[in-house]
Amino acid sequence: MGGKKTKLTDWPDNLKDVIDWFLRVGGKDKESLGDDKKFELPKAVNALGDYGEAKNVLESGSIAGNFGYVADGLRVFIGYNKSGSQELKGDGVGLSSHGGYASSYKDSAKWDGGSSNPTTYAHILLGSFPLLYYGLTHLLWRCTNGGWQNQILQGDGQGTDLSYFMNYMGYNISQLKSDVNGTQIATLLVTDSDSITDLKNFCNSASTMTYPDFLQKLHQKGTVAGSVMNAPLYKLYTDSHAYLTTNWKSHMLNDIPQTKAEIEATLTGYSEAVKL
Repeated sequence: MGGKKTKLTDWPDNLKDVIDWFLRVGGKDKESLGDDKKFELPKAVNALGDYGEAKNVLESGSIAGNFGYVADGLRVFIGYNKSGSQELKGDGVGLSSHGGYASSYKDSAKWDGGSSNPTTYAHILLGSFPLLYYGLTHLLWRCTNGGWQNQILQGDGQGTDLSYFMNYMGYNISQLKSDVNGTQIATLLVTDSDSITDLKNFCNSASTMTYPDFLQKLHQKGTVAGSVMNAPLYKLYTDSHAYLTTNWKSHMLNDIPQTKAEIEATLTGYSEAVKL
């Protein structure tokens, strides 16, 4: 793990960085400015909307609303309070005790509405969607259908495949709750109770489903608002698709990674490809 990032224009390097960036910008963690600061990212993103097919997507007006849904789902996943002090309450994967979960961004890294460097903010936002999408859907698949259901977060990241994945994605396992298993993580990713039941039934009926099949079926079924794994996350991913394929490595978006090695290579590739 590297040192903490000092400002929100510092590029995320892994899935944890992306999640912490979303939480800080979205006003969901304890150091954020909250809802009193006007959300200006859509304007910055729209300013990039002159890249052929990306223009209509970036000017669709859906980014701000979908960002809010996803940021709130990530708040539940990590375990921050919904309002008030926004301290960790221990209901997510983050350890709430002293020395527990810590953001990748320093407390001094404040959201300024995007006015300081709007182009960098917009690039980080768009480049983060595929990293967030593939990372969380792969985690959900493994924790419901891929053998990680009963594994727990333990040791230095080498104790279980689940621990190894979370460690590779940037997490210090000692900052996560050691008694959380894969099934509980899946529940945190699908926060609506009806969706949880529906997802469990869906996964139980397709116990040998591959990751690409899982994605396809997940999109076909859809899930309700209030979940990390719902339409907003997929919409943000597809919104960024045209922009990324126009400006960066389009081949990275064509093949769905399937094995653990492929998902790790893909996530690493995304984090490097979007840095200008």
